[in-house]
Amino acid sequence: MISTKRIFLLTGDTLAVYQRQAGNLVRPHVFPNNSTGLREFQNYLNEDPWTPIRFLIDVMDEEFRVETIPHVFGTDRHALVANRQRRLFRDCPYQHAVFQGRETGGRRDDTVLFSAITNPERLQDWLQPIAQRKIPLAGIHSLPILSKKLLSHLFSASVIPDYVLLIHYNIDSQLRQSFFHRQHLKVSRLAMMPRTEDPNDTIFTVQMEVENIRRYLIGLRLLPLEHPLDVYFPGNAKALIHLSQQATDAPNVRYHVTDIGKLDIGIKISDELRGHSTDPIFAGILIRSTFSNHYAPPIDTRHFRTARLRTVMYAIGVAMLIVSIIWSTLHLADILSIRQRIAVLTRQAEIYETRYAHIEANAPESPLSDGPALKSAVRTAVVLKESKTTPYEMLFALSRVLDREERLEIGEIEWSVSTDPYAPMGIPPRKSETWRKPTRPLSQPESDKNRYQIALVKGRVTTFTDYQEAIRSVEGFANALSKLDAMEQVRIIKRPVNIGSEETLVGEANMIMKEANFVVRVVLKI
Repeated sequence: MISTKRIFLLTGDTLAVYQRQAGNLVRPHVFPNNSTGLREFQNYLNEDPWTPIRFLIDVMDEEFRVETIPHVFGTDRHALVANRQRRLFRDCPYQHAVFQGRETGGRRDDTVLFSAITNPERLQDWLQPIAQRKIPLAGIHSLPILSKKLLSHLFSASVIPDYVLLIHYNIDSQLRQSFFHRQHLKVSRLAMMPRTEDPNDTIFTVQMEVENIRRYLIGLRLLPLEHPLDVYFPGNAKALIHLSQQATDAPNVRYHVTDIGKLDIGIKISDELRGHSTDPIFAGILIRSTFSNHYAPPIDTRHFRTARLRTVMYAIGVAMLIVSIIWSTLHLADILSIRQRIAVLTRQAEIYETRYAHIEANAPESPLSDGPALKSAVRTAVVLKESKTTPYEMLFALSRVLDREERLEIGEIEWSVSTDPYAPMGIPPRKSETWRKPTRPLSQPESDKNRYQIALVKGRVTTFTDYQEAIRSVEGFANALSKLDAMEQVRIIKRPVNIGSEETLVGEANMIMKEANFVVRVVLKI
């Protein structure tokens, strides 16, 4: 967040610049509200076009209205407020609305304070040089609205009056009068004070202004006739002495005087600024805290938003740089640790090599001490290890076909490995039995490198209506196996019923079919 370091307080006759230096509030420049002051103001901006600015307005052209609107939410509330502002302050670019709670009776409408600067040309004369130089403008604030923050410094902890009139002088010796009902601003006006050196005349004028505004508030029904008005007057010690001597409490008015030199607003005010004006007090409150913008439209604050976004991006960049440095530092520590471990392991390896050399020199001779013989033994062991074969390929091939043959049940599988695909296994076939030919010609063993897995699959057909159907199931199983890749030979050793010419078929027409066993010989090249 960009910290606001400059406050431009605009009154009817002057524009004063307030800044914080070494923890103190100072006022380095005061420009008159005329063409000469504007030229000096532009030269001042050229010297420092970067520091953000907040405008604080205390002029007679600021108008306040208290209105009620229906209690709605969201876009409806925004539309009601905008419509009421257009009706109250037509063609005023600087407007603001403050919600002050709800009415206690009736429809319980919302009470809203509407305010606007009815003569914007005077303010725009000062804003135009700022916009031309793209200086960040954080906001335009109303001093009467901001004066609510001063009340907490004036009230005692035990007594908080309902009807308060806050009066104070500005740098132009004008008297600002702001009326609060339960700490909500209702009316504020700026009165011209006569230029006189006689403090008695000043006190008399203040009392007359208080009485006038009291009658005005009664006429607006903002102040009950029988209720007293508590008047708070912060000023310098000299003015307060005369006021306390001349002003006496009446049944309808009670005065409370406060020395502004004793107010603690969280920032030290230099001695040359401690006069009868309370402008430094409000400038200190605004420069020390962050308040929401009152009057500045988005087009006037665009450079401030850009500068704030730039600051956020800088902060993110700095954070990423710090994270990178930390990450690099952690990894550097890991690299150093790895180098130390490598050095330790290197020393251990040297120690082991020394011990091995010592043991080898003192070890007795063995038959395997000859290098070529040891190498040959190792190669033989590797060949023997690699020559081991598992029935995984054969089982995988059988499972692929059996997944589709639900009526076949395997009871036993005899498995062996041979370099001869014709190696005898199981019962030798009779002459009358047929062979199931593979999908490609049977390959002959070309060398000792060709090896084959041979399996004798024994099972039965679980579900069949007649033996012809059982025979077809076995033949379909053998035919599906013969179509698999790497399958060398599939031969049916035994069918559910022997149908060879040398066999005698004996049976009855209504004979009950009990079993349909079969045996298939499978040869798989690996």
